Amino acid sequence: MKKLFVLTLAIVACSFGLKAQKFAFVDSQYILENMSEYRDAQDALDKISLDWQKEIETKFAEIDKMIFNPKPSCFRKISRKNARMIL
Repeated sequence: MKKLFVLTLAIVACSFGLKAQKFAFVDSQYILENMSEYRDAQDALDKISLDWQKEIETKFAEIDKMIFNPKPSCFRKISRKNARMIL
């Protein structure tokens, strides 16, 4: 009788534990897409990102231009007197 009571008590305890293990799926992407503030903030971030990307591309173009097409003015002539002072 005591074993039956313990077994019944264990089954009841397990059933409460099973009910406590509920979970749900939340589609946060859907929620965020339907919020106007989120869309406004995302648009602002996209614009800033594009501006930075353009700025980086222009800087790289300037660097490539300096490396592959150097201006003659950047090669200044050094006299022997000045060369001795530098060395």
